[in-house]
Amino acid sequence: MDKFEILNLVQYNRVLFLDSDIMPFCNLDYLFDLSEGTSARLQENVVLAGKNEPANAGLFMLKPNHGDYVTIQSIQHDRMMEARDFDIVKGWGHTITAPDQWSSKWYKKNGTKWDFYLAFGDQGLLYHWVKYVKKRVSIAISEQVETWIESKGEVKMAKLEPRKSIFGGGCKASLPIYQLNFPVDRDIAPFNDFEHFTGSRKPWVLKPPPAETNTNSTVFVSKTDFWYHILRNVAKQSNLNVSIDSGLNITLKHQLGFYSTFSDVERLRAAHLEEKKLN
Repeated sequence: MDKFEILNLVQYNRVLFLDSDIMPFCNLDYLFDLSEGTSARLQENVVLAGKNEPANAGLFMLKPNHGDYVTIQSIQHDRMMEARDFDIVKGWGHTITAPDQWSSKWYKKNGTKWDFYLAFGDQGLLYHWVKYVKKRVSIAISEQVETWIESKGEVKMAKLEPRKSIFGGGCKASLPIYQLNFPVDRDIAPFNDFEHFTGSRKPWVLKPPPAETNTNSTVFVSKTDFWYHILRNVAKQSNLNVSIDSGLNITLKHQLGFYSTFSDVERLRAAHLEEKKLN
């Protein structure tokens, strides 16, 4: 849960967290601009729904505050000290009661139980924090943005707006630096302004594409090609002694087997719960 350390970066008004397997296609600063000032369109906390969860912890924005940092550390500590199975009714400390519910991207999945993907991990804590503790969040979901605020001690949806009316064309529209010829997602900003290399699609575990004849190329046919192009440029500019073209030799496999992933933990947890039902 180290990603919540960003709450302690109090020298900043907002902090945008990106997992190491996130690759922006352009400058995402517009997310900061949209959340500040008298004409702000977004709340101080911004999350993006994923296909199996209401808040994806790969990319999100929070407002730093030391008191909040202490509070979220306490929430995590209390959860660990409970030393029991994750409670899918209470979750991280809030029972979701209809008509309130969580929804995944495109509203394909929803519910009132904390049983979405990684609800027991960083994604569940993130959703709990922004919606039920801070009670101030903008959630990009489907083609809308849900705005949640506090009212009489409870959280309520204050607005439901078209996503395009807030984000417009995103950053690629204003900063057309590269011509990205790989398949374009059906999505709109901010989702199509970055790529999240999930699972086995991470470029550093794949064979690198041949180096471009023209290192200043701005036309790319795949996201992996684009990732390696950026890496080669950074290595050259920073004089990094990295053998890229012979392979990065970065693997997910340990000598005793593959490292466990969140998916592995999720499967074990589900199997454990099923076993408890049978007993």
